[in-house]
Amino acid sequence: MRARRTPVLTRQAIQKLQATIEMDPNFANAHFKLALVYEIKGMYREAVEEYVKNETISGTNTEAVERLREAYATLGWDYAAPDPASR
Repeated sequence: MRARRTPVLTRQAIQKLQATIEMDPNFANAHFKLALVYEIKGMYREAVEEYVKNETISGTNTEAVERLREAYATLGWDYAAPDPASR
């Protein structure tokens, strides 16, 4: 059964993941999961930031890199760009 994605549940997921990251900023999987939730909500800039943090912490994660590429494409960005914040 697929989980329901209501605004309340996604808001709670964001809050819990952010709290987890506050406790351990180097917990790569929390950054990855937060990026997924942001992407579900259409918050692609935030998703990109979290995917980049995940990749920086954990090294190359094939799934994370693919999701990052998709988020960049959605924003019309080039994945090879060194600094998406400068756009």
